[in-house]
Amino acid sequence: MTHHEPTASTMTSDEARSLLEVVVVARVAFLHEGRIELVPVNVVLRDGVLFLRTAQDSVLAALAEPHDVVLEADHLEALDQAGWSVVVRGVSAEVRDPETVAALREAGRPWPWARGERDVFLSVSVDEATGRRVRSPH
Repeated sequence: MTHHEPTASTMTSDEARSLLEVVVVARVAFLHEGRIELVPVNVVLRDGVLFLRTAQDSVLAALAEPHDVVLEADHLEALDQAGWSVVVRGVSAEVRDPETVAALREAGRPWPWARGERDVFLSVSVDEATGRRVRSPH
């Protein structure tokens, strides 16, 4: 009997960007006070930009000032040994436009899972998107 291993492939940038449309949870990494922070976040993609919300006293609030960030999102199907991972490199900023904030609030996304006030809206530009996909042979 032959054992078939899952295969890995690299995505195009367009394919990686398209998968961001279905992402709800991601992890964002950035340098803060000399340390690398890695924080899970709820995100939404609108008009090619990622948005997230946080509290004023959160470490994520540091991203209101421009920071280089790396954001990773994935989807796994453990039983099938399949899935994908997308990595975004971009720059953070605070969303200050009242119309954009109102549109995000009205849409209800990104909706933080953590309880409490999350009134700081942040954006992350999608300057570079890369990804890998693993597929099971069956």
